[in-house]
Amino acid sequence: MTPAGEVKHLERTAEPEREALRDAAVGILRARTDLRGAPERALPSWKALVRARWTLVDEFQRDGSHYVVARVNAMATKPTAKLSERERQVVACLSMGQTNKEAAYELGLAHSTVRVLVARASAKLGVTTREELVAKYRQDTLA
Repeated sequence: MTPAGEVKHLERTAEPEREALRDAAVGILRARTDLRGAPERALPSWKALVRARWTLVDEFQRDGSHYVVARVNAMATKPTAKLSERERQVVACLSMGQTNKEAAYELGLAHSTVRVLVARASAKLGVTTREELVAKYRQDTLA
């Protein structure tokens, strides 16, 4: 960034969040300069995390420009994280070899509800067969 706050370099993946990153970088600079003697006012302007997606890890000045190094926070989640709690319970029963009827009895649900939950879980995980659903669930829970 230039001293005026103009962004000099931004990776393409950060482009959608240009303004939020710029505001956070300006907040860091302001906290270190204008608000140096007022820590109670400086702290709220310091944004180490930007929308929980970026972490500002370093800042420095070179040739009259102020640089901020930001790192994207990897949001690696398991595919089964997409499932609701009830869908996970049903798929867990299936992974133990239970039929839909047995899973319904165990969970206190109607047989038709289990059938719907299995279909929803399959759609969310992008599988078409019961075997694929169970395999994906086991892969995620064992990883």
